[in-house]
Amino acid sequence: NPANPPTAPAPIRLADATPLFFTILAAGQGQGALLQLRQLPQGGALSLRLLQQRLQQAAGHAADAAVAAAARRGMAWAEARGGRRPWLMVSLSDGHDPHFRKASFDPARCPADCPRPCQRVCPALAIGAAGGVVRERCYGCGRCLPACPLGLIEEQQVLLSPEVVPQLLAAVQEALDIGAQSGCPVHVSHFKASGQDAWGLVQRAAERIEQARQQGRKVTADQYPYVASSTSLTATIPQWAEDGGPDKLAERLRNPQLRARIRREMEDRNPDWESRYQSAGSWENIQLASIGRSRDEASPNRQYEGLRIAEAARRAGKDPFDFVFDLLIEERGAVGCVYFIIDEADVELAMRQPWVAIGSDGSALSIEGPLRSGVPHPRNFGTFPRVLGRYVRERGVISLEEAVRKMTSLPASILGLKDRGTLAVGQWADLVVFDPATVGDRADFENPFQYPVGIDTVVVNGTVVLDEGTHTGTRPGQVLLRP
Repeated sequence: NPANPPTAPAPIRLADATPLFFTILAAGQGQGALLQLRQLPQGGALSLRLLQQRLQQAAGHAADAAVAAAARRGMAWAEARGGRRPWLMVSLSDGHDPHFRKASFDPARCPADCPRPCQRVCPALAIGAAGGVVRERCYGCGRCLPACPLGLIEEQQVLLSPEVVPQLLAAVQEALDIGAQSGCPVHVSHFKASGQDAWGLVQRAAERIEQARQQGRKVTADQYPYVASSTSLTATIPQWAEDGGPDKLAERLRNPQLRARIRREMEDRNPDWESRYQSAGSWENIQLASIGRSRDEASPNRQYEGLRIAEAARRAGKDPFDFVFDLLIEERGAVGCVYFIIDEADVELAMRQPWVAIGSDGSALSIEGPLRSGVPHPRNFGTFPRVLGRYVRERGVISLEEAVRKMTSLPASILGLKDRGTLAVGQWADLVVFDPATVGDRADFENPFQYPVGIDTVVVNGTVVLDEGTHTGTRPGQVLLRP
């Protein structure tokens, strides 16, 4: 009908879009997954552990030299694809993995007279990673901090030196003290209080951080919007029992005397180590997420994925502790779990703090194919839409504008990214188009493999990657480089 000619699709207007959402904390699942940008349906998460799997291959209980060698291979991989060196922190300087903590962050291996202990305890600094991490036992000598040749990011985990200081307040204070003494910025990762005994401490921790900020110190944090965390089942085991790797752990669990000792220490209500079992309070609050090192190898234990450990033990006809010990032996420690240990009130209180960014702490997964496995934490698919739907629209915890800032310009500024995170002339065109009235997460703890709703279009580096909810097949992502 000439009077009503068909209209062309409306172009994307800047007024309709927000900057691409940054996850300041995420776990990669190998090179292919990250290149495919599997988190795009929830708003295009930029993973900061771009070389996670490559670096973790040497994590185990290797010497520092082996870990550094693995990092160099990761750097070479990035350079071969057009980059120089990763600008952002990579897994080696991440420190969340317990194997890295044991392999690299031992003060006994850092001589008191070492002139450059950073290169010993933080090998990433010696090979060009821009984001040094100060955490765990890394700062045993303390002098590595002023020697850090970066000045861009110093990230500090909440549970700093958990073997020595498991309390949240003491850990945060220690991080603040290190920042004050060294002049380094402090970033508190995973800002939360784990376990009922610690619930409510986020308020006091936030007050200490706010006081430091009022004194002119640069302190920031990140969180994910869930009441459950996720890590290995071995986090319930005393750390001495893991020394030597999974084979040694299995050997100890087969020894009746050591097995009994491990159980006694796990049942201790006042442990001097970070016990995820005590944080959970019972096996009812721990859900099996992934079982087995390789999905190519069949394991009869995978029937328990998605079950709480208490229920899985009942089905197996075993005492829960014996079920856990036997499972760790049979799977050589390769068991991932979801821990329901966080208070909703703490989640909301942390979110109200203007210096807390949003991070998924998730992996690059897919609802189909080789990147679908187990029953993982729903944060892999729902983090950003959950904030926009549940905490903005439904609960009114923060405004829409503040939520967008926490996912875009705030994490970009924390990381020193001057050309991303905002909509402005000269910035990279990383955009998300969503409907504030409908955006939300669908992934839950029973069925996490569900993409969110309400996100229509994602643009990465000026290229449309998600078009009306459909992946276009383009891969414009790149390793971010040093300025």
